[in-house]
Amino acid sequence: MLCKLKYFNESKFISRIAKINILLPNNINIRYINNILYFDNNIYFYELKIKKIILIIVKDKYISININKKYIKNKKELKFCKSYSGTIKSLISNIIFGLNFGFYKKIIIYGIGYKLNVENNILIFNLGYSHLIKCKVPINILIKDYNNNEIILFSYDKEALGNFCNEIKMLRKPDVYKGKGIRYDSDIIKIKNFRKK
Repeated sequence: MLCKLKYFNESKFISRIAKINILLPNNINIRYINNILYFDNNIYFYELKIKKIILIIVKDKYISININKKYIKNKKELKFCKSYSGTIKSLISNIIFGLNFGFYKKIIIYGIGYKLNVENNILIFNLGYSHLIKCKVPINILIKDYNNNEIILFSYDKEALGNFCNEIKMLRKPDVYKGKGIRYDSDIIKIKNFRKK
């Protein structure tokens, strides 16, 4: 129970962005059971676990975020609600956007002799090492297009797509002197000049 805080203004402990209700598109179904939000668009399924201090209300195609008073024990947890409610709002918004439109990432491979090939949903990289590097594409990520030096990946799951793309980038970090390596198409690499003795 909330200790010594019988009367307080809830709105002060909810993030500003979390106060705005989230509109659900018609093609997305949602259920809230035992502090877990279940989303699906008849193609992909996603679930989000939420701490008990936050109460989710789903009504008339809107999602609202509130404080669950009976699980707040002290002022520290009450203050935590403000940042946590904002985080939950962002996560829910990203999930809904992803299920509605999906997320894309374009990865570019820079460097003479650096190449990419795809066989049976496995990415095969030639990055100047003595061996080829193979990466299996997760089930929830699709290859939309690719050539020897570029690949476009798609997923309904923003987190899964970001993690997989970061794994690919780590295979060959961009060289700050020559620019060789793996990067997103939106990355800007500042090339350093060689200091000649």
